[in-house]
Parts: sequence; structure tokens; C-alpha cells
Amino acid sequence: MEFEGARCTKMDANPVSVVEALIHINNQLHQHEAAVGVLTYAQQHLEFQLKESWYEKLQRWDDALKAYTAKASQVTSAQLVLETTL
Repeated sequence: MEFEGARCTKMDANPVSVVEALIHINNQLHQHEAAVGVLTYAQQHLEFQLKESWYEKLQRWDDALKAYTAKASQVTSAQLVLETTL
């Protein structure tokens, strides 16, 4: 409900800031499961580009490590491709 209301009014302007704000609000209210739900919803329905720092804000350290590791391997793979083409 909270997410749908924010989405309707402000999502067109900057959806990333809306998701970040909702995560922050739910964390401040100690509703960590709701914050995770906002992130999950955004990933599944809004085709969001995940920010690894969101997992840190949610204190989901294993998920943050996996996300940072995946990002690092993508960067390394892209660098290898660039180096071999030069």
C-alpha cells in the first residue's frame, strides 16, 4: 500500500529515489521485512538496476557480498574483453 501510493505520485520523476526513501523509512520504523519487500517488489516489477548498497542498508550482508562479487566479476570480464580487442 505504501509503495503503491508513492509509486503513483512520484515514480515518474525518479523511481530510484522513491525506492531508497521507502527502504529508509521502513528501516527507521524497524520494519526490516517491509524494506526487503520494497526492494523485492522493485526488482521484480520495475526492472530495477540493483544498488548493492541497498543490501547493506538492510543489513543483509551475505546478499551484499554476492551482489558486489557479481558486479566485480562483470567489470573484470568487461576489462578482459576490452584488453583483448585492443
